Amino acid sequence: MMNQVNQLILYVSRTIPFRSGLDRHLIRAAMVFTFFAFSIQKWSQYTIEMLVPLISHSPVVFWLLPAFGVRGAGYFLATTEMIFGSLIFLGYWSPRLGILGALINLQPPIAQPLK
Repeated sequence: MMNQVNQLILYVSRTIPFRSGLDRHLIRAAMVFTFFAFSIQKWSQYTIEMLVPLISHSPVVFWLLPAFGVRGAGYFLATTEMIFGSLIFLGYWSPRLGILGALINLQPPIAQPLK
């Protein structure tokens, strides 16, 4: 059984779509879609109010609420996620921009568990 699965994987990996880098393009497209979907959500009042406990207990973005207020924090997060998603999208044409967008996203998680 495992031998047949291994043969199938080898066969599929030798096909043109997987040799052409389609898998990398699909992963990049999924990342861009995810960033845009989450950034669009942060433009609404309801969503950002649900994120207030996560933001206020975050070691990275705890300063957003005192500095910008609830709406300003939502706008800030939405804008930064749009920028990161755009940089990853532009990585299709400029690998340096894609790498920059990916490196910026190597940050600690935004939220810590609530006590």
